[in-house]
Amino acid sequence: MAAIIDLRTGSTLTDPGDLPTPPRQQRRPQLRLVHGGRSAVGRQRRRVFMVRRVLLGVAVAVAAVLALQLGGVVTQAFAAPAPSTSAAGATRSYAVQPGDTVWSVAHQVAPAAADPSAVVDRIIELNAAQGIPLRSDSVLRAGEQLVVPASAG
Repeated sequence: MAAIIDLRTGSTLTDPGDLPTPPRQQRRPQLRLVHGGRSAVGRQRRRVFMVRRVLLGVAVAVAAVLALQLGGVVTQAFAAPAPSTSAAGATRSYAVQPGDTVWSVAHQVAPAAADPSAVVDRIIELNAAQGIPLRSDSVLRAGEQLVVPASAG
């Protein structure tokens, strides 16, 4: 035979009717499961926040691309014009010989020029338009190609 012991009092209970029963009127708190620790309103707010963040990122990327394109258009508008091919601005290519300087090239291109400094300035200007950095005291390498005025006088 088994004995039932009341843990609070330590006495033996023989009749099951002697067992203490919890009062029926006592309410227990109702627990509910919330997905991810957020309510439906919290999940909706998070969704709206993420959509707005993605839209903002796309808008910033589009604005950056447009700004770069606008910068290119503005740069082209203010870029130096290409050398003209009219008679006054006609150019030709000149292969640098050993020992040549910008001044000696100017003398060879326009031997009759009263002031070779104007021809030197024009040679520097033409080569700068081609992306060749050149100064009046630049050291030239044999075989280098320079843009020079076709006829100066």
